[in-house]
Amino acid sequence: MSMMQMFLGAGGGPSFSASGGDLADALAPGNGYKYHTFSSNGNFVVTGSVDIEVLVVAGGGSAAATNVAGGAGAGGVVHATSYAVTAGTHPVSVGGGGVGANWSGTPNPTRGGVPGSDSYFGPAPARLTAKGGAGGGNSYITPGVPGKPGGSGAGGGMNNPQWPMGDTTQCLPGPASQPGQTHPGAPGSITNYGNNGGTGGGTSTNNGWGGGGGGAGASGTSNPYPTSQPIDSLGGAGQPFTNFAYPLAFPGPVASSLGPNSPTNSHYAGGGGGGRHIAGSGGSQPGGLSGGVGGGGAGGNGTAITPTSGVDYLGGGSGDGDGYHAVGKGGDGIVIIRYSV
Repeated sequence: MSMMQMFLGAGGGPSFSASGGDLADALAPGNGYKYHTFSSNGNFVVTGSVDIEVLVVAGGGSAAATNVAGGAGAGGVVHATSYAVTAGTHPVSVGGGGVGANWSGTPNPTRGGVPGSDSYFGPAPARLTAKGGAGGGNSYITPGVPGKPGGSGAGGGMNNPQWPMGDTTQCLPGPASQPGQTHPGAPGSITNYGNNGGTGGGTSTNNGWGGGGGGAGASGTSNPYPTSQPIDSLGGAGQPFTNFAYPLAFPGPVASSLGPNSPTNSHYAGGGGGGRHIAGSGGSQPGGLSGGVGGGGAGGNGTAITPTSGVDYLGGGSGDGDGYHAVGKGGDGIVIIRYSV
C-alpha cells in the first residue's frame, strides 16, 4: 500500500475525521454514511476536508391559549448538499420550541403564542440559518391580532366580534419567512422550506375555528368566513427527507419514538392544528384538528380534546387552545450532518 493510499479518508479525499453530536456522534447505520445529530448546541469538529449534507430545523412555535386562534407554525428548515467543510470547529445551535401559554379565564394579549428559536450550522458568513416557527396569534381580543409570521407562519383565528360584525384581521394567516432566508457565503446547493398558515373562520354566531399552522411541506388548512360547518383545521404537513430518515439519524429508541409522526419515518416540521369553539358549550365540534405529519401538535376542541405540543427533534408547531386548556410548547429543533464513509 502506498503512502497516498494510507491517508485517503471519507469519499476518497484527504484524511478526514469528524466529531460532535449529543444524540449521534458518527453513527454508522450501514448505508455508507455517518451521521452527527445535535439536539443541543455544540460543535462539529473536523480534521481534513469533505463535502457534507446538512439538515437544519428550527424550533416550532407555540399557539395561543385563548379561543379560538390558529395553530402555531413549524420551525423553518434548511437542507444543504455539497457543503464543503475544512479542518476546524464548526458551531451548531439548535433552537428550542416556543413556551406554551397558560389559560386563566379572561383573554388578553399576554396569552398569545411564543415563537420558536432559530437553529443554525456553520460559522458566519458560511452559515445555514433556519428561522423559528411562528407563535399563534391571540384571536379573542380587540383589536385583532392576525396569524404571526415565522419560519412557517401561524394560522389565523376567529375574529371578535364574530362575522359579519367587526373586521376579519384576526382571520388572516401568518406568512412564512424561511423561503426568503438567504445564506450569504454558505457553499453548496441550499433549499429553504416553510409555508404560510391557514385562514381562520366561523359562522355568524359564536361558533368558530382557527386555521392550521404552516408546515415545512405545506400550508395549514384554511376555514375562511362564512362557513356553515368547518372543514378540518389541520396543520400543514412537514417535509420528508429520506436521507435523514429517523432510523438512520437517531439512536434506536429515539427513532422508534419519532416513528408515529411520519408514515415514511422521515417528515420534519409539521404545523400545529387550529382550535375550535361552540357557543355556550364545552362540547366538541365536527371536523379534525390534527397537527401536520412531522411533529405538529393537535388543536383543542372544547372539553373533548386537549391541545398537544409540537414534537421535539422535529420542530413541530403546537396545536391551538380552545378556551378550556393550557397550550403545549413548540417542538425543539434539530441539526443533522451526514457524509459518505
